[in-house]
Amino acid sequence: MSIHASYLDVKETTTGVVVLVGDRAYKIKKAISTPFLDFSEPSRREDALQRELTLNQRICEGVYRGVSHVVDPVDQSSEPILVMVRMPDERRLSALAATNRDVAHALDEIAAAVSDFHRRAARSVRISEQGTSTGVGHRWVSNLAELRQLCSGLLPPCRLDHLESMSTRYLCGRRSLFDSRIAEGCIVDGHGDLLADDIFVLPDGPKILDCLDFDDQLRFVDILDDSCFLAMDLEFLGYEDLASEFLASIVTKSNDQPPISLIDHYIAYRATVRAKVDALRLQQGDSNSQAALERHLDLAENHLCNGEVRLCLVGGFPGTGKTTLSLALAAHTGATVISSDRVRRELVDAGALRGSADAYQSGLYSPDSVHTVYSEMLDRARDHLSMGESVVLDATWARSRHRREAELLCTSTASTLISLSTSTPLSVAVQRIATRTNTLSDATTATAAAIAQGHDPWPESTAIDTDTSIDVSAESAVDVWRRSVSVGKGVNSTR
Repeated sequence: MSIHASYLDVKETTTGVVVLVGDRAYKIKKAISTPFLDFSEPSRREDALQRELTLNQRICEGVYRGVSHVVDPVDQSSEPILVMVRMPDERRLSALAATNRDVAHALDEIAAAVSDFHRRAARSVRISEQGTSTGVGHRWVSNLAELRQLCSGLLPPCRLDHLESMSTRYLCGRRSLFDSRIAEGCIVDGHGDLLADDIFVLPDGPKILDCLDFDDQLRFVDILDDSCFLAMDLEFLGYEDLASEFLASIVTKSNDQPPISLIDHYIAYRATVRAKVDALRLQQGDSNSQAALERHLDLAENHLCNGEVRLCLVGGFPGTGKTTLSLALAAHTGATVISSDRVRRELVDAGALRGSADAYQSGLYSPDSVHTVYSEMLDRARDHLSMGESVVLDATWARSRHRREAELLCTSTASTLISLSTSTPLSVAVQRIATRTNTLSDATTATAAAIAQGHDPWPESTAIDTDTSIDVSAESAVDVWRRSVSVGKGVNSTR
């Protein structure tokens, strides 16, 4: 125990009380019943403490000593208590983050400990069932239902309805992603409650306390979901950079390559879990929890919006900078670029397309050949979207029929459609085509003029000025991307 800690202290949590005496901590469960747990009877509290002891010893050796009892000398009634080694307050991760002391090294140690725990954690068919899109969806629905009950009169119903709509939308289009996580063995009997206040960084390594113990199914989670709890908490505390550092470290140590959208989804889920705790504390008389509740819900909404899976069409006639803009947009957003020029070249190399590239509306640019290229692009995009990866499709998008097919793809994959049209004078585009080298494009100056002349109207697209620096053009495109919204179906953009 730290020499600076007071000899006696008392801490209260949502479901318990911890009495700190000397170098020991004695934890007592509150005699409460909530929508998600029941500690109303002494036997239930003892079972819960025994379970807490067993579960935490999986990841935290030497801290949890055992379950004892406080006995009333008059009537011999007893109350179960969990006996623990007292941890030094100043070595909490939250305290280290606040003072910026040894944080980078501490996060790396914590990531290593959590990753090692996940490697050893139990896996089974029963556990994996909770990692399906349906299983994760049930947790969202249950959590939000409990939040509605706890927050009755505190929040407008539409606030939680919006969270449910966005989370459901993501899950509906990502069954393949969640199935792949199961196939890769990512669903484990995890910790379930990783918080910066409950992690202590000591000379002999981090001590990670207080795993979720009242509901096994809530602990059967994706290793990424488990880790995102701590990332969410660090961000909530104001340390977004530390959250990113921790996630980068643990996905590397876990040899994991999740899509960014899945990270956002799980951070949002964990924020709603903490919002439920805030609501419960508010009911127990903690007025400070109102602000925390609002902030956790804001965090959840922001990450669900960021995690929207998007299909962005970047169109325009040749020479207008579609490819340059597409690559810049992808660099800012983490999206995958699929280029019609590259797809066409690959189809030619595979023998699936034949013909000359010399003339518009014939050979490689005949209507049938063009349709083949667009169909292949959309098929490839479908694979990425279903795996939670946003896509930028770089093509002319001259025909409305191909845009409609993209819209149908967004509907079937519960993805958001964004339409961007590059805007550059034809004279500038022609000059670019005449001088460019090292390009996959077969377009000539004559092709550019013909496509510009015969381009179907595209009123729903947002024009991006590409007759300027790429930094300015990319900033405009990223702004549209970030303002794109979902209302239960694919949309274009808010303008």
